[in-house]
Amino acid sequence: MQIIRNFKRYEPASSTINDALLRHGVIFFISEDGQDWYDVQKLFQPDTLKIAYDDKGVIRSLSQDVSMLYPEGLSVAEVSNTAANRRADISGEWCFNEGEILRRQYSDEELQQQAEHEKQRLLAIANNVMAPLQDAVDLNEATQEECARLTAWKKFRIEVNRVDTRVPPVTFPALPE
Repeated sequence: MQIIRNFKRYEPASSTINDALLRHGVIFFISEDGQDWYDVQKLFQPDTLKIAYDDKGVIRSLSQDVSMLYPEGLSVAEVSNTAANRRADISGEWCFNEGEILRRQYSDEELQQQAEHEKQRLLAIANNVMAPLQDAVDLNEATQEECARLTAWKKFRIEVNRVDTRVPPVTFPALPE
């Protein structure tokens, strides 16, 4: 199984072939230990799963065909093509660590950022639902049902605003019906 780390762009030594490839837009990559991307592709086995991952181990690309990967700024590894490994995807939820594909473990800072994003998303939903209901109330055209819905959404918005996103795990209230 191959693990080749930290590919970056480079310009290969001038030759008739390399110069022609460069003129046609071919991009060359080299690993931290000096291996050319196009040369190392032949080292990968055809029946394995190939992954490209960032410096935090987060999987950014995967394929059975190594030539389908774009390794700029990434490391590339191959793992057994098992059902467990095939469940990984490029959503950011999976990482590669010491030869294994694992569910990503988020840092407290990342969890806080996710919670804050969710808080803002829920507040936006509340504001979008509440705006026309508030218009109906302001114009004395609201039904009892609309008034009740507006009250429920206002309470929801207050509850969401009170959620402290600084200390995970964070629990948000359910959306009103």
